[in-house]
Amino acid sequence: MWSAWYALTLAGQPDPGPISLDLIQRMVALVTTHLDMVTDGLHASIWTFPAWGGGGEGLTYVQPMTSSYVAVDLWRLHTGPDVAYLQVTSCREFDGAALRQTLEDALGLEAVDGITATLRMPSPMDRHLEPRPSGNQDI
Repeated sequence: MWSAWYALTLAGQPDPGPISLDLIQRMVALVTTHLDMVTDGLHASIWTFPAWGGGGEGLTYVQPMTSSYVAVDLWRLHTGPDVAYLQVTSCREFDGAALRQTLEDALGLEAVDGITATLRMPSPMDRHLEPRPSGNQDI
């Protein structure tokens, strides 16, 4: 599993304004194109806050992919209107630095922080499985 997390800002732009839903959708489309991901007809889910009487102002956008997902989170109370957190998780390997550069170049975003990680989950194909005992035994 390959993942990248970035804190992205428009603060370097003249008169940046808040990060909009339109910009988030363009960001996700750029990520999916850059990484050759497909939605296979799966639709994004969007949650806006405050919700259910809770405080704060924010938005969470999640786009499932056939190879995992892309998520964007805004929490204006803590970060201001011009910062978004992007998380990309994929079953396929990708170059997090190249993705970061693409986001900066194409959308005028600045990655002020970020991390990429590779997580390898064990598979039953990778290990020897002991046979289960027969009969009514506690196992």
